[in-house]
Amino acid sequence: MRKQIGTKTITAIVPAYNEAGRIGTVLSVLCSYPRFKEVIVVDDGSTDNTAAVVAKFPHARCIQLHHNYGKGEALDRGVRETTTDLIFFCDADITGLTHRILEQIMRPVLKRTVGMSIAIQNRRAYFLNYLFVTKVLRLVPVLAGQRVLSKALWSKLPRWYKQNFRIEVGLNFYSKFYANGYQYRAFSELGQTVKERKYGLVRGLAHRLAMTFDIMAAQIKLYALEVPQTIKARRIAFFGALGNAVGALVGAALIWIARIGPLAALHQFFAHRLAEGHTIYFVDFLTRSATVASKELIASIGIAIVLLNVLGLIINIRRVVSLIRARR
Repeated sequence: MRKQIGTKTITAIVPAYNEAGRIGTVLSVLCSYPRFKEVIVVDDGSTDNTAAVVAKFPHARCIQLHHNYGKGEALDRGVRETTTDLIFFCDADITGLTHRILEQIMRPVLKRTVGMSIAIQNRRAYFLNYLFVTKVLRLVPVLAGQRVLSKALWSKLPRWYKQNFRIEVGLNFYSKFYANGYQYRAFSELGQTVKERKYGLVRGLAHRLAMTFDIMAAQIKLYALEVPQTIKARRIAFFGALGNAVGALVGAALIWIARIGPLAALHQFFAHRLAEGHTIYFVDFLTRSATVASKELIASIGIAIVLLNVLGLIINIRRVVSLIRARR
């Protein structure tokens, strides 16, 4: 009987499409790893002998789909077949995978430190992402097919993000905002067959461009529409405070104009143009308006704008602070 960790068991799920020449190496590692209760390969409509290669591994179960539905559908079908709380997604063409790597990425989830753990293969990209993206911009997603997570997290992910190349982006987002977060670790020994080599140059480049577009679309949609209500409220309060600050400055400018006189203010702003004798219709309009509006009226409007926006600024700042504290 395979070793289990407390009440937790893990199922490995490998989506595969025409991977007969590569999947055997992956399965030899997965099928001998003691923490896996089962290894499920979802053959996504392969036209080669991928299923025959899988059949050589007694601990692997192959589910054959009659059409090529895509990675997301293959993963979803595999998850529906599992009986464990935790699942491990693994690409069929990964190289350099070892039990040591598996152990290191399983441990954080088994200890409930995070909701998802990811193994990535590019150390330089990892450090750049950590230093400049994760800590500052948080815009570039961590993309890797090797990750352990709970079935509960997968079930939270809307179906639109389980299609094409949106899976990793969607899982990262939902793990961050709706689970216990995620972490990733780089392993220099991990590698993967590049798309241009697997599909040919033209088809590989087209595949990569489609992937990039899909990822960008998913990332934009996630952060625009899928963030929790508390974060949406924080954004509204933040931009409201920003608008109030700008409004207060406009009001202060009106008070200054009233103090020195509307005509004097116009001559200060447009002195160079007026000296050259250029006709500026907008300035002419303002000049005519300035002769009608009194200093007192302009000052009153400016004071009202300042007071209203300062009040709004205080309210929005307090709201932002309250929402940040509530998150903690």
